[in-house]
Parts: sequence; structure tokens; C-alpha cells
Amino acid sequence: SIIPVRTVFESQDFDEGKCLCFIYDYYPSGVPIATQYSIQRDESRGDSKRFFARAGRVIPEQHLWSFLTQLLTALVTIHPQGLAAMSINPYRVLVQSNRVRLNFCGINEALQLVPADKSVAELQFEDLRNACQLMMSIACGCDINTKPLEKMAFEVMKNRYSADFCGILKFVLFTQHAKEKLPTVWDVQSLAWHKLVNELQQSYAHIDYLENQLAKEHQNGRLFSLISKLGFITERPEHRNDPKWSETGDRYLVKLFRDSVFHSVDEGGRPQIDLGHVINCLNKLDAASVEKTLLTSRNQDSLLVVSYKELNRCVRSAFEELLRASESKTATS
Repeated sequence: SIIPVRTVFESQDFDEGKCLCFIYDYYPSGVPIATQYSIQRDESRGDSKRFFARAGRVIPEQHLWSFLTQLLTALVTIHPQGLAAMSINPYRVLVQSNRVRLNFCGINEALQLVPADKSVAELQFEDLRNACQLMMSIACGCDINTKPLEKMAFEVMKNRYSADFCGILKFVLFTQHAKEKLPTVWDVQSLAWHKLVNELQQSYAHIDYLENQLAKEHQNGRLFSLISKLGFITERPEHRNDPKWSETGDRYLVKLFRDSVFHSVDEGGRPQIDLGHVINCLNKLDAASVEKTLLTSRNQDSLLVVSYKELNRCVRSAFEELLRASESKTATS
């Protein structure tokens, strides 16, 4: 959940003179949370009832739990290193689908903007406060960045969200803590452990979905590779000055197989467009199945019974011959 900085360099290519440039990973579909949830700056400090009216809709609590647990996971990575994020606000945190990513990490340290009057523990507690304020901002559609706004937003949220969720906000934002015993990210995470389990289960489900999609793409890639080989071999005008190369030997069996898969017709002579038949035959060919198939010449004078294993050997042999010829030509040139 942390967007890493890849490199930092100085540049004089801008009108401002010498600039320090930070290069982060790019997420093309990621947008600031303020943009995604229409979070506006509130300067009027008016009635708290305007918060939800401005948001236009109530954000599901499940989304808020997911965002909060992702932020806590990011802070669990940062805080044990003796660092603080110092970049949690609606304009610097990106959301991509349901994934939250911390952006602009490391800039304060590089520019030496870390407050000297605050300890690391205090800065880390500020991260927790900012994370809770961000949850309020998402729910209310207003940038919650002051104590009066926090109180107004909390009054609205405690009537809309569960006691567990509001309890975390109350613990971080409205409970007095001594400077020597400020809550840590582990303390807050312990209050949300049951939601972390749900988040983990959803992550596993998403991983299973992605693996399933990847398997389908792999399947498509195998079949495309096989179809490409058939295209290279069959109906080739000539090879090594032999115009009948694709019509003899192993290549002839490959041609008959191509016809049986893509050019088959029914009893009435109508083309059979059956993708299931095509995929089934190509899978058997790719797996070199011992199952046999009947191949018929175009004039129907010849009938050949051949196994898919033998056809697989014919395809590999013919394609390797073409490949060797291509490589020898490249080496000669």
C-alpha cells in the first residue's frame, strides 16, 4: 500500500531553476481520494448536517474498514523503521479500485521538513490521527482537518456507523493520551483485527481470481502459438525451391488436420462453425494425445487414421525445419 520512490535527481529543465525531482511508480487508474469521493475543503464551520448532504451518499462501512486496514498495514511497514508517513490526507492518498496507496512518502525527509519539536512517537501518532481524519473525510465529503470539524463529523458518523468503527475513531481522536504513552499502530490494529481477517480473506479470493484469469490467458497463448505454427506450415507457396513442400510428407498430414478442424462441413455442405470443436482438437494436439482422429483429403479419395501424438510430432518437425532455415538465413546475412 506504499508507492515506492524509484529515484531522486536534480534538474534545471524547469522555469523555477534548479529543482529536486522525485520519481514514483505510476498507477494510471489511481486518483486522489479527494477526487474519487468529492471531498471539499470546508471554510465555513457550519452545521454538521451539511456533511452527509455534501457527500451525496453514505459510504458503505465495509469500504471504510477496508481503507483503514490498508492504511494500518502500510503504517505497520513504516513505523517499525523509526519513520512516519506524514503524507496521509485526501489529496496525497491514491485510490485504485478498492486499493489505497500512500503517495509522496519520503519527501519531507529529503527536504528536511520533519518538525524538529516533535518526537518520532508523536509523528507516528499524527499518522494515526490523519488516517482517522481521512476516514471521516471520505464518509462526510469534507476535508476533516481540525478539532471542531472532527467533533461535528463524529456526531454524524456515530449515528451511521457501527460502534466498533466509531470506537477506533474515538480512541485515536478523542481520548486523552500522555506523551509518554501515545497509542501505536499496533494498538489501533488490535482494535481492527477482526476486519483484518476479512481483508485477508478478500485478498485470497482476489488472488484466486487473478490466477484463474492468468490460467485462461496462458491457455489462449498456447492455442495461439499452435494456430500460428499451423499457419506457417500449411499452404506455403514454396520452401527451399520446392513448391510442393507443404503438400508432401509430414506437412500433408498437418494440412489435412487443419482442414478437419477449420474447414469441416455438414451433410448439406454447410460450414461448421464450432469453436468448441476447434478448442478440443487443438488441446488434444498440444497435449499429444494418443487418441486417434480421421483425416480426409479434399477430394475424399484418401482416409487416414492418425493419432494426435503423431500429428504433434509432424507439426514440431515441420516448424523446426522452417525455424532452422530462418536462423541460417539470418546468420548468413
